[in-house]
Amino acid sequence: MSFGFNTDVRVGDRVFHVQTEDRGPSHPVIDTAGYQNGRVLPRRSSNYEQFAAGPEFSVNALQQRVEAQHRDIIEKLRAGSLAAEISAAADKAKQTGGI
Repeated sequence: MSFGFNTDVRVGDRVFHVQTEDRGPSHPVIDTAGYQNGRVLPRRSSNYEQFAAGPEFSVNALQQRVEAQHRDIIEKLRAGSLAAEISAAADKAKQTGGI
């Protein structure tokens, strides 16, 4: 079973979209990406293969992990602790000039 969350986060005058999803049992990874104006900003991936094989694994526990990772990125955006990553992504986008 796969889980996912999508949240729009306002930080000052900017709006970020945070998307987190479980890639499923064949690819046990939780991916979270932040977007602003279609540009990928912070991205986090967590492999949960060992967790899935362990006795503490349950669907509910997996859903809690997905939600915790999602909330962590939202909190970091609001706290400003991802400012350097956001700035670097914006600079990179300016250098590449898009498609």
